[in-house]
Amino acid sequence: MRMPASIRLIGVCLLALVGVLLVGALLPSRAHSEDPARELLVTDADQAFRDPQHQVTARIVARLRDDGRIEFCLRTANAGDVCPRARTLDPATARLDHWINSSEVSWEIPIDADLVVNPADLELSSSIPGASCIPDFERMLAATWKVATTTKLGTAFHIGGGRFLTAHHVIDGVPPFVMLTNGERGMTAAVLASDPDVDMALLQVYDRSTVDDLPVVHLRVATKSDLGRPVFLVGYPGAGPLTVSLGGIVSRVWEDEILTTSASRGGNSGGPMFDACGDVLGVLWAGNRARNFSHSGTALLRALEDLEPRWPDAPTNIPDSHRLPPGWMIWHFDRTPPDDVDCSGADGDFWVGYAGRRSSEWYVNVLLRPERLTGPQHYGDRCSGGWGNPGVVGFIAPDGADAEWVPDICFWVPRTVLGGEGLVTEVLHDSVESFGSVRVTKLGATTNCPDELTHQVEVGFNSPDQFGWEVTIIGEDGTRVRHPNNLNSFSQDSSTLTWPLEIPDGVVPGSIELRDRYRGIWHRVRIVKPTDPAPMLPVSARVSVLIESETNTARLCLMADESQHVCPDQHALALDRAVPGRWYQSSVASWTAPIGRQQLPDEIGLADNVGYSCALTEDVSDAAWQLSTVSREGTAVYIGRRQFVAPAPLFPEGLPWGIVAQKDAVFPVVQVATDDRNGLSLLEVIGNTDASLLGSAVGIDEMDELDEESTKVLVGYPWGDASRFTISLSRISQVDDRSFFFPLGGGWYRAGGPILDPCSREVLGISLASDRILRSAEVVRSIKSLRAARAMPVLNADGPPLFGSVALRQQPIYLSTTQPDFGGWICNVRASERYDVMYAIYLAGIDSPSKTSIRDGKHQALQTCGFGGRIFIVEYRSDEVPDAVCVEPQRPTSPLSTMQIEFEAPEGFELLQATEFRREPCPGLVNDGGTDYWPSDAYISLRATTDVKLRDIVLAFVDPAGNELDAILWHVSDVDPDVFSRRVNLPEGAEIAKLLVTVKDSEEAD
Repeated sequence: MRMPASIRLIGVCLLALVGVLLVGALLPSRAHSEDPARELLVTDADQAFRDPQHQVTARIVARLRDDGRIEFCLRTANAGDVCPRARTLDPATARLDHWINSSEVSWEIPIDADLVVNPADLELSSSIPGASCIPDFERMLAATWKVATTTKLGTAFHIGGGRFLTAHHVIDGVPPFVMLTNGERGMTAAVLASDPDVDMALLQVYDRSTVDDLPVVHLRVATKSDLGRPVFLVGYPGAGPLTVSLGGIVSRVWEDEILTTSASRGGNSGGPMFDACGDVLGVLWAGNRARNFSHSGTALLRALEDLEPRWPDAPTNIPDSHRLPPGWMIWHFDRTPPDDVDCSGADGDFWVGYAGRRSSEWYVNVLLRPERLTGPQHYGDRCSGGWGNPGVVGFIAPDGADAEWVPDICFWVPRTVLGGEGLVTEVLHDSVESFGSVRVTKLGATTNCPDELTHQVEVGFNSPDQFGWEVTIIGEDGTRVRHPNNLNSFSQDSSTLTWPLEIPDGVVPGSIELRDRYRGIWHRVRIVKPTDPAPMLPVSARVSVLIESETNTARLCLMADESQHVCPDQHALALDRAVPGRWYQSSVASWTAPIGRQQLPDEIGLADNVGYSCALTEDVSDAAWQLSTVSREGTAVYIGRRQFVAPAPLFPEGLPWGIVAQKDAVFPVVQVATDDRNGLSLLEVIGNTDASLLGSAVGIDEMDELDEESTKVLVGYPWGDASRFTISLSRISQVDDRSFFFPLGGGWYRAGGPILDPCSREVLGISLASDRILRSAEVVRSIKSLRAARAMPVLNADGPPLFGSVALRQQPIYLSTTQPDFGGWICNVRASERYDVMYAIYLAGIDSPSKTSIRDGKHQALQTCGFGGRIFIVEYRSDEVPDAVCVEPQRPTSPLSTMQIEFEAPEGFELLQATEFRREPCPGLVNDGGTDYWPSDAYISLRATTDVKLRDIVLAFVDPAGNELDAILWHVSDVDPDVFSRRVNLPEGAEIAKLLVTVKDSEEAD
């Protein structure tokens, strides 16, 4: 049955209260079996999109130095000996019988077609339900695109043939023309049809050839067997970078809907919810940081079958003289603005709606430019509320124009764009001269607009402060082309100058003339087209060393691509027999490295793969820990010695306590030092926790040069459950000595999140909650100063003890009659002249647990205030001190049933979950009627699909002998208003064999 409209309406309202009817998205991976249980709904162009592999070989060379340390490098066939930066190991102090990796070393090898392995020859993983698939995040990312309308942003995913699915509310109320972008790629698409009841829209790109290389994802019907299984939400939350939300599971399955625990926010709407095998279980339509709703395969299939796709109307009155670059379109061309775009604040006599490919070399805010052969015309204003592409612009008619006037539109590369490699189509000359380097390039022709720049000259002088230079291109026929005035740009030290030029058709550049008009210096360089170098493939590896305790031998292997552990046949160095200083060489080690299609020789034809420099895996999150403080949430990075670094603003003044968590590991921490200059704090684990339980400290890359071309990742925790985290992918830019830019899309509790190189897994910087990231070198300087200033605060609060399975520390970390300032929260115990109000802060291992207090052997209402998550504040009167405070989970963490019981109920009821759920008794609590209030034995959840009031439902429990049990039930709230959930307390030793459900008569109920 489909989810009743009442559930949808109430569910949306509830989610809106906690924050979110989304506008955003996600992605998938691998080939499918013929198992009918998977019930594939879309199967167009099912292919395996994996990188081809190139064979790589090297030898390990090692020596025992005079100081007793082992030094190791790699011997390559074409690059000679290459050595890691961290390449020595002291056998006397190294951990024995344990593999230890060097830092990464990189080099290049010539690409040989005979050494390339076609991915079609590689074994593909199965997608049978229940199979243990390894998520192919790269394929998911490649299939998921950002949707931009004139006013909204969302997410869409490719289902084959250039068609994409997104949410109806992303495209509702706006023109049916959108931009789809993924990284630097972009394409225009139209809305073919939509279904508001299922909140789904079907998009189609105008040029199907632009998506030939994209993976095709499949829709699958979710079943009860999917409960508890991991799901992956991919999209663009907060209009930020492409992000994968991990750690979520399927918690409910209906025929037309699924409920999952993935974290989402505005921008994810329309995104796919993937299973581990890469199939789409649902399309997101509403959610928040803790849970979200997705329409399932059944509803989507029905909606797709009912749709009647048609292309939206496009203008037919565009003059032939209008020149558009490839990938651009005009979707509105009229004397009045579009009805569904707000142009009330703009001025214009003629209105043009446009959309086009995204490129870092195109500036949308100056891209649309009217041109006549006699000169430019001015446009008026852009319509408000949009993202600029798609957009609408108004043009003002020139004085004296008649009633039939229309603008002559020309899209072109702005003159402010100089040195853009994305525009270069051919390198005509590249040489090193006595005065510096000279490079001449041909720019990609856009539309043959008037005054369009066709070529570019770049000169890198050997010395700075180069002013007054003029450049002239001399054609082979003697034609001289001088650069336009004031169009040269230069680097910060004025040593590199760039000149754009417009060279007429038919003129073949023959030489360059450079003249310094102030100093009389003159250079002439003959243009010689460079020969194409042999294609090279960058590869990398680490040396992996193990010191055998029994034989005193160092075993030397390679770790390639962080996943291939390769050991040559001869790879051992006997330390007691090695001659100090002599190099020893291993036999040849062989492995494979991925190679993209753009690097392949011409004789190898493979489908393009949209990819990243290294495979993305879940363990990249090992560098980050969720951080909860008294009033905020963020991310911390483990640096060893039981210490973490995190942004200082996460800690309110005077409240230095926090909790770090990663999956099931939870530890209390305290702020021990702060670096005001860089805004970082040093945290240290409270107590005598074994440092090995915290895992390995992160590696921090202090290199001066940062690669701005390859994709980097940011790991962060959005809220609550430490098993849920996000990985965002983007490139860095705007690098300076202390920081660089990484788009965060509005933060989303990513303060403290590390920016990582996905290949080396080393930290490049730490987010301080803005788009500016503190560089690793500054982080290292902060760590040194923080450790020097470390001062552990006294933790000796003596208040009511905390008990329970999720209690992190028995004693409170704060106890005072002074209410702490924790982010504006106000405690509400009324003060009195006869007694003081006490405030005690406690630490729990889960977010928002159940809390109670015990006094005089009885349960007491517990008054709490403040943040209310893992760190909570208890208030009590000084003359009524609790004997104890207890914390336990409110409900099971898994949605799976663990109890086999008979279920008897009227028609319209469904048993969702019956789980053993034992909570510990609180010390000193007396029995009330034979059963404790606080502990529980079971958790029962059922759903009413009929018209019934939940308060009228009566549950009865029967033991194996047929006797009704004297059970006590306690209400547990649920996000679904039609779900009835209860904790069950049973008499000691009792067992549930049957659950009976009855409904009171309406008269009896009243």
